Amino acid sequence: MKQGLRAVAVVALLGLHPAIAAATVWNVVSDFSISSNPNGAWAYGRGAPAGGTPEWDFVPLPYTSTFSQGPTDFWERTAGGAPPRGKGTIPIVGENMGAAYNFETALVLPGVLWLHPGSVLDVLVQWKAPTAGSYSYSGEYELLDTHPTGVIGQVFENATELYSRTLTGPGANQSTMTPGESETFGGTVSLLAGQTLTFAVNKDGNYDNDSTGLIATITSNGLTATIPSSIPEPSTWAMMLLGFAGLSFAACRRTITTSAATALAAVVRFA
Repeated sequence: MKQGLRAVAVVALLGLHPAIAAATVWNVVSDFSISSNPNGAWAYGRGAPAGGTPEWDFVPLPYTSTFSQGPTDFWERTAGGAPPRGKGTIPIVGENMGAAYNFETALVLPGVLWLHPGSVLDVLVQWKAPTAGSYSYSGEYELLDTHPTGVIGQVFENATELYSRTLTGPGANQSTMTPGESETFGGTVSLLAGQTLTFAVNKDGNYDNDSTGLIATITSNGLTATIPSSIPEPSTWAMMLLGFAGLSFAACRRTITTSAATALAAVVRFA
């Protein structure tokens, strides 16, 4: 009976405390796919320029294509518009799945997402929290063009800007196959289910030669909060306490009754 009571207490306590979950890691490059958009927790799109609120204006990129070099898969603004040539084809989000190569003035590297903002709108990569909890994020923006005109790399928690850096040069080196200027970012946020982290690249004036690499990793910190829809009323707490008291009383009564029966049997045996 005592074991049963302990089990009831443990179940009750677990119902009132956060659930413990194993840490999960999301990687913006290895998770990339052109099979669907959104793609799991990730989505690829375009939205408001710097200073705006990308989450409110996020528009998924509707088309895909595969460029033979690499090969390189793309989400893009217009069908068949990648690699980027002119403002009608961008924004784009792509991944080189093969060896590094040069495309016009861009250095296309594996292991990073190839982002290019549009003539008006930013290019956005958005991650949506599957459950409430604490999440750590880290990554890097890097210039992939040999003649960059400047970009702004940003990170948003919902509509709040967490990070912003302007990258102007030096540019990428196509001879050594190395990217240009890079800036790292990182931090920890607490999110509710459905809230977002958004990685944005803004053109910073001129949208020409704005190819930018993105690396990003998001890790759950092991605790996923189970948030009740409402706090129990005092009457509910009272009923729970009465229930536990009733169980305790029943257990004590059973113990006393059993002891009395045992004693009586002993008396009868020796009478």
